[in-house]
Amino acid sequence: MNEITPKERIAALIADAERVEPNLSEETLPPQSTLEAAQKQNARKVRPNADTLAEIALATTIFRTSDGREFADVVENGQRRTLGIRSRAFEKYLYDTCKALTGFAPKQDAIDAAVRIACSEAHYGATQYEVHVRVGGYNGCIYLDNIAMGDSTFQTIEVDSNGWRVVKNPPIRFIRPKGMKPLPKPEPNGDISLLWSLLNLQTKAQQVMYTSFLLSALRPRPPYPICVITGEQGSTKSTTAKIARL
Repeated sequence: MNEITPKERIAALIADAERVEPNLSEETLPPQSTLEAAQKQNARKVRPNADTLAEIALATTIFRTSDGREFADVVENGQRRTLGIRSRAFEKYLYDTCKALTGFAPKQDAIDAAVRIACSEAHYGATQYEVHVRVGGYNGCIYLDNIAMGDSTFQTIEVDSNGWRVVKNPPIRFIRPKGMKPLPKPEPNGDISLLWSLLNLQTKAQQVMYTSFLLSALRPRPPYPICVITGEQGSTKSTTAKIARL
């Protein structure tokens, strides 16, 4: 029996490969790159124009305030959020929504046109509401906004004569200006007397007045009392004022 040399083995493999017809069906081809797949998918979508952005803007709840400011209610993660129509936040909402729907980034002139249309709608075809910052009142309840819930969400607290509770979409509208930090989530069964160990309020009358001043900050409308702190040097005047601001 003749032994096949390495050279003959290689030649046989080449000959076998040449006799096999390549199968280049779509199923056996290697998958497209991520970029190519995205381009193929976006080719079936319609590029956005001014009409697309206008439809997105008008799909929100547009309104104006009594002093003529324009706002829109948008829904994000199941929560209502009130944005100034002329704000960068509303432009970002239009941009993000358009890109999510069409796969394309809209041009700035289309966004500007949608903002102008929404502003016109706010003045000539929309309802009038008021907006609040941090604190607002409605129907005998006080609402405290922008409470950090510990799960990356921010909710509103409703307070009435029966206590307080978290509400997802309060009956009044809040705006959250840039720089307004969230408040910590309140804990039930608190004890205001724990505060007195930090302050130099020695009489019951002083403690009542200080507590009244703190609670007045939650009032949605005036009158508001003025806190005047007096005392000699080292009597914790600055500390008392600082804690009141917290």
